[in-house]
Amino acid sequence: MFAYRVPWSGAPWRSCDLIASADMPDFVWEPTPDYIQNANVTRLMRRVGIDDYHDLVEWSIDDVGRYWNEVVADLGIDFFEPYDRVLDDSRGPQWPRWFVGGRIN
Repeated sequence: MFAYRVPWSGAPWRSCDLIASADMPDFVWEPTPDYIQNANVTRLMRRVGIDDYHDLVEWSIDDVGRYWNEVVADLGIDFFEPYDRVLDDSRGPQWPRWFVGGRIN
């Protein structure tokens, strides 16, 4: 079984170590079927016609623009000024611009 250990160094995402422990349970928490059926991510999956969570993750990586466009629509986020593009990474992945041209509250 795996767990994340995150030592504090001011930037925990830079110093995460994946550790294994034989005495650790397989899951810390497992959602009930009712919880899964009523989850926001389940609603999004139904909306876009995806049945498997792993397929959703793959889709979110393969089609970033459409994925985030659907997330915004599913969550009902209203833009006062609609965005022209979901993602502009033309300056490189280290300088992304999200929801270009859009304005929210």
